[in-house]
Amino acid sequence: MRVWTFLTLLFCLNGANKYALAGLRVQASILGLFTPKDARRIKWNRFAGLLEGPGRKISRDLRLEQYNKVAKGDIRAMGIQNINDKSAIITLKSSCHCLEFLKRLAKDNIYHVAV
Repeated sequence: MRVWTFLTLLFCLNGANKYALAGLRVQASILGLFTPKDARRIKWNRFAGLLEGPGRKISRDLRLEQYNKVAKGDIRAMGIQNINDKSAIITLKSSCHCLEFLKRLAKDNIYHVAV
């Protein structure tokens, strides 16, 4: 919120009205339009925890890119003749769950894999 407040002021001074309006919209949403629970979630929930403990979180955007990389690999592994819209959607929906399953197995020391 501090960054958005500062940037909104800079955008106004430099004549970037669309960005200034976007900054005001974010501030108004967090301060007035959302419920307190949603406002807190939007303000503080920007990171994904891969492991427990301090300093072991990454941004959600980076985690999404990691999921996309795995999903693209899964689609390529199907072979070009088997790729269609239906199979791609099924593969994309399952790849995230497969990663979570492998992470749980690695945590329980049943299966040693780098996730």
